[in-house]
Amino acid sequence: MRETIFLALIIFLALLILVGCETKKDTENSAENVIENVVTEKKETIDIKEEIEAASKRYFDMLYGDKIAKVKISNIKVYEGKQREDTLVIVDLGENDYAFELDFEIKPTSKEYVEELCEYVGSYDEETGLVSQKQAYGVMRYNVLSNEYDVTAITEDGF
Repeated sequence: MRETIFLALIIFLALLILVGCETKKDTENSAENVIENVVTEKKETIDIKEEIEAASKRYFDMLYGDKIAKVKISNIKVYEGKQREDTLVIVDLGENDYAFELDFEIKPTSKEYVEELCEYVGSYDEETGLVSQKQAYGVMRYNVLSNEYDVTAITEDGF
């Protein structure tokens, strides 16, 4: 009788250990999945910011061509979902489109272009020789023909 109870106790403890190991594996796998998802989401946001930076530089180049020597984009904030709902209502974003805020600096190739570069956005700083704007607003849309993103507008007052 003692041997039967002892054997039953050993089997019971073995089952508890096995169940505990499986639960630990599931927990570890779950934690790994969460970490992977967070890393993937962060990477996607970084990729979108890089797309906004590249598309914004192409936008300024398209508008001003050889009148600009350099464009620096910084502090990009991407709006998704319900963020800035009050102003994004008028933008009508598609599934692959993004609204954003950014800061920029443009170095004109010559002082003669400063007035034109300041016409729509930005202000000129004589000390640095840069046209700059803090918190400019823009819209980037996916272009199926070129298979890349295009900035369709950058303004200083909102979307």
